[in-house]
Amino acid sequence: MDKKIPKEQLNRERRRKLIIIGAAAAAVVAAIALATNTMRKTVDRSELEFATVGQGDIEISISCTGRVAPSREEIVTSPIASRIVEIYHYPGDSVTAGTPIMKLDLNDTQAEVEKMADNRSMAALAIEQQHLTDRNQIDDILMRIKVKEMEVDKLKVEVENERYLDSLGSGTGDRVRQSLLSYKTAMLEVEQLRRQLVNIESSADMRKRTGTFELGIAQRSLDAQSRLLNNARILSPLDGVITIVNGSVGQSVTRGDAIATIADLTHFKVDSETSDNYAELIQPGAKAIVSIGKKRGLGRIISVKPQSSNGLVQFSVALVEGDSLKLRPGLRVDVHVVSELIDSAVIIPNIQSYSGPGQYNIYVLSGDDELKLRTITLGGGNYDHIEVISGLTPGETIVTSNMKKYQSHNNLKIK
Repeated sequence: MDKKIPKEQLNRERRRKLIIIGAAAAAVVAAIALATNTMRKTVDRSELEFATVGQGDIEISISCTGRVAPSREEIVTSPIASRIVEIYHYPGDSVTAGTPIMKLDLNDTQAEVEKMADNRSMAALAIEQQHLTDRNQIDDILMRIKVKEMEVDKLKVEVENERYLDSLGSGTGDRVRQSLLSYKTAMLEVEQLRRQLVNIESSADMRKRTGTFELGIAQRSLDAQSRLLNNARILSPLDGVITIVNGSVGQSVTRGDAIATIADLTHFKVDSETSDNYAELIQPGAKAIVSIGKKRGLGRIISVKPQSSNGLVQFSVALVEGDSLKLRPGLRVDVHVVSELIDSAVIIPNIQSYSGPGQYNIYVLSGDDELKLRTITLGGGNYDHIEVISGLTPGETIVTSNMKKYQSHNNLKIK
């Protein structure tokens, strides 16, 4: 017959088993944590890139984006409404200033020039004809004045004769008065003719000036149309390379349509933009560095658009030293506008995690095989270096490779 086990003994056995199971589980968790911690605290030296903290002058710059464009590019537009008759050059062709690019149908424009030339000639003939008419009228008035003056002289003599006869008693007072009246009437007629002459001369002068003005208008219209005809012979405005030819033979074009683009591909500029937060630093004449990969060229800001667009300020950089960059239109480049020069600063090479001034966690080499995580404060930087505000001293060695997966550990062992 089995013996009954006391209840206190059963409880003791149960507690013992629970303790054993809990200890085993804790040991397993600790072992896993220890293994994981051990793996993460060790890093292979081949994964690491090191740099030495230095000291020197640093140019703080603003990072911008840019696109290469020809320093000079001109769009040729059609000066008239016409159609394309011939195309002499195509994209990629090199041309010199004055080289014909294409031919437009100029028949209508030529006919208009000839019509305006005829109008100008008719205006000149009308002026000459009016001048002859006025001259004849003036000559006629002058002749009538001379005849009337001779009549006045004759009447004056008759007045004197009648007065003499009247003094001798051979004449009468009525005859004296009659001759005097005729004399005064003739004098008034002479004065009237002279005033008429003045009016005719004034009118002739006015017609002459009006005709000259109209002739000038006709001449200017003819000159403008002649220039239009001359410009319609589409010529290259500069030495360069044709980059665009719009249209084909037979296509109609309207006045102002862009029909060709010529660019000087021997000199380039960089059209750039950056946040308008830096607008005060983007000024004409400011130094800028243009970089393509590891290649760089020196430039200067030559122009800044007065108004920002979509929160961006736009500007252009002319390259001073850029032959080694092998630029081509449309190429995307990085632009670094120098905003400040700091002397004898503590500096480190540019690191992947840098995104602007602020605090960063970085590993510093301690001894030969240990890394310690340290919080440092970085200032501005450029394409090569970053200014260290605090946390590092010249001569220390830091890790510049990406260490994000190790950031939970304050210390790392180097294998």
